[in-house]
Amino acid sequence: MGEHVFGAGHNGWSNYATWSAQAWLSNVEKLYDRARECEIHPRAFQDLCNEIWPDGLTPDGASLDDVNWYELAWAWDEE
Repeated sequence: MGEHVFGAGHNGWSNYATWSAQAWLSNVEKLYDRARECEIHPRAFQDLCNEIWPDGLTPDGASLDDVNWYELAWAWDEE
């Protein structure tokens, strides 16, 4: 992934929820494959994550309501 420039909220991500969603999408092969098929647009990643985690939480409990979808899409565009 390219150099991240959004800040130092959590490991360089704006917040924990954005970092968590990115970590799960990039480190679980079947999720990675699905994310790579997404249009590089914030809404596409939001829709994907809401489909994968319909309860609104990543597996480690981060709320999808707190994800910075623009930051997430930008990161995948840089990959």
